[in-house]
Amino acid sequence: MASGGILALLNDPNRPHDTKPVHNPTAEECRRQWKEQRAFESEIRQLVDEALDTRQAKHLQGEREKNERALSQHIDDFFAVELADTIETALPPEPLRKQYLAEFRVFETFCRENGVGSLPAAPETVFYYCVHDMQPQKVKERLAALRFVHDVSRKWFPEAYARAAEKWSQEVKPHSSGDSAAKPNGNGAVH
Repeated sequence: MASGGILALLNDPNRPHDTKPVHNPTAEECRRQWKEQRAFESEIRQLVDEALDTRQAKHLQGEREKNERALSQHIDDFFAVELADTIETALPPEPLRKQYLAEFRVFETFCRENGVGSLPAAPETVFYYCVHDMQPQKVKERLAALRFVHDVSRKWFPEAYARAAEKWSQEVKPHSSGDSAAKPNGNGAVH
């Protein structure tokens, strides 16, 4: 076997022969295989196209965002003076702003002591801060300060709870008659 190589192996009469018949596909089988192959190639083309489209879309999204930032900057630069004048006229006078900020610092201290957030403040926190020390005469100025800081910071302010605190102060104030010791009982009534 070693001396004759491959030809000797092929000519060896003791070599096992493949007795399995060769299958020649029919025309219908060939058509089905070609149809499957075309469908497979079409799916591959579609996946490649989708990948390229996604890549292009990401590129375009980045371009859009860059263009929008540039446009926004251009408009801000163009209207800077007018916007500054509009904002300045909408702001309260400087002494009142300082008063609001001082009140908000007191609110931040209150929030830290109670382990709650101050900006944006939770609705319950706003209400409790306004009524916690039973001083209805301070509710209006406290709410004004909280509204101002939330508005300037562009944070949501819980108006429903603020109105509830205002209502509480109006109901308690006439009954307190100068008595700062007015306290609600368990039912919310003042005694």
